[in-house]
Amino acid sequence: MINKKLKDLRTAARRLTRWEASHQAFGHLETITKDDSLFEFYCYMRMLTDLKHNYHIEFIKGAPGNVFPKGPAKKEGKPRFHINHKATSKKYQLCYGTTIRLSNCAPTTHAPDISLQDISASEDPTEIDVQVIWDAKYKEKESSLGVSLLREFAMNVVDFRLQIAPSTPLAFRHLTSFNTNCLITNGTISDRHEQYCTDRIIRQIGSFQKGYHLMQTVG
Repeated sequence: MINKKLKDLRTAARRLTRWEASHQAFGHLETITKDDSLFEFYCYMRMLTDLKHNYHIEFIKGAPGNVFPKGPAKKEGKPRFHINHKATSKKYQLCYGTTIRLSNCAPTTHAPDISLQDISASEDPTEIDVQVIWDAKYKEKESSLGVSLLREFAMNVVDFRLQIAPSTPLAFRHLTSFNTNCLITNGTISDRHEQYCTDRIIRQIGSFQKGYHLMQTVG
């Protein structure tokens, strides 16, 4: 039985994803049962809503019948968004849950919850196509992020060679703390691991919840 907080998150995510004409929600929200999947998708929608101020947002439907993945999935045929800066016309793909290959060891893939990819990125992207990554971690008891999660995310940043580009080219309006590789949680950040995050070019975003964002950052 989903608790009230998750019901609220579901309502907020639906509100963010309504078509302007039909007022119907798109994606897989009707069938989500896992709390963490709902929180991940909610973060994705919040980012897009913020980016609408500076970007033209285009929804790419993908192949007929396809919806946003509920877990790691191949990018081919999956829905995504293209974002086009209103002033500079710089374009990117903002992708959700799709796997990315490592070019020097093709069988090995990672699937960040959200990834910013070059507009020319193919349906089978490698780390060369990736600009920045974000992962969302839902905490049932709103506890802090553990060091094991931080290490895992830091290793993904290294594998994607993103530690040499510490900030994203995206122009956020309010979510300015999202301008680097981030772990996002409804829980709290790990103050004791601040230096670890700073040295590895990652940031923790804490207390990111429905209707507002109380953002604590590290890094």
